[in-house]
Amino acid sequence: MYWFDDAINCNKQMEQQEYEILYKLEDNFWWHVGLRHLAHLSLKNMFKGKGLNILDAGCGTGANLVLLEEFGTAVGLDISPDALKYCKHRNLEHLTRGSVTNLPYKDGLFHVVISFDVIYHTQVGDDINALSEFHRVLRDEGFLILNLPAYNFLKSSHDKFIHTKRRYTRAEIVKKLGQTRFIIQKATYRNTFLFPLLLIIRFFKRIFPSEQSDLKPLPHRINDLFVLLLKFENRILQLMNFPFGSSVYCVVKKEGVKI
Repeated sequence: MYWFDDAINCNKQMEQQEYEILYKLEDNFWWHVGLRHLAHLSLKNMFKGKGLNILDAGCGTGANLVLLEEFGTAVGLDISPDALKYCKHRNLEHLTRGSVTNLPYKDGLFHVVISFDVIYHTQVGDDINALSEFHRVLRDEGFLILNLPAYNFLKSSHDKFIHTKRRYTRAEIVKKLGQTRFIIQKATYRNTFLFPLLLIIRFFKRIFPSEQSDLKPLPHRINDLFVLLLKFENRILQLMNFPFGSSVYCVVKKEGVKI
């Protein structure tokens, strides 16, 4: 079974390297900056004050938590000790190691749960179970903000590095959110303006697989241009939904108890 142990060790080493790269890049990398900007707009539209309890379910290396602290107490959960190590490097305090399919929190604790690109992962055996757990720990009238990779035809060597189990269509995730008793407030594709470029890159990588993930530095001017495009797109998303894109973005609500 030495080959099996070698494979496990190789995967762990790849994950550690990816977390290190993520920690170094995600504060400024266009993809992460654009998603945080969109989440910030969503939270500002939903809540005018502070004092919220917010869970980042699958917090990674913690850049989202820094943003969420603007709105109240932000709690980060991740199954990876490497991810939580980098969260501590950011001096973040409210951290828990655990799984999104078995959240170690009491019912109705949080006003908001965010989960960005988590339940698609191979380690999340049952995405319906994860969504049900998000529903359980939310307060009545609480919100879930969800981002997921779109379209299985976009799978490439990058998905190998980030352990993609599934990519979603908007219809698929809306159906699953309905099954877990969430009320859809917004469900849209995003990363639409850059989608043609991303489609070409993914197609190329399927023909010529890379030994690296897509998470690597870009020239500053290109990175800044992509950030501007995403922020412009995010403003439009406040007014309408997009019919295609490389990600699916949802804002959904837990219905309150009717008396």
